[in-house]
Amino acid sequence: EMLRSLVGSEMCIRDRDKKEHFVDLSLEKMAQELNPRRFFRANRQYIVAHSAIQSMSTWFGGKLTVTLAIETPEKIVVSKARNKEFKEWYQGAYDPDTK
Repeated sequence: EMLRSLVGSEMCIRDRDKKEHFVDLSLEKMAQELNPRRFFRANRQYIVAHSAIQSMSTWFGGKLTVTLAIETPEKIVVSKARNKEFKEWYQGAYDPDTK
């Protein structure tokens, strides 16, 4: 699985080996191409892979922070408006047969 984030006008895809790959796609376009059972658009900067999530915790104002198996430059925050959707996705979306 790969972590995806926006870096400038290019998207940086960071794999588990911490290698970075840059692609000329918008985050929105990439999100449309990915399997929604395995990936979630956490915010304007990140799409996260279900298998990369180590933990999540409540943050200020009902937001969630997500910790991944790989280090990220900043906190990954899911808005209060999307935290219910994120939790439902996290609890029910992952299908190990969809690798």
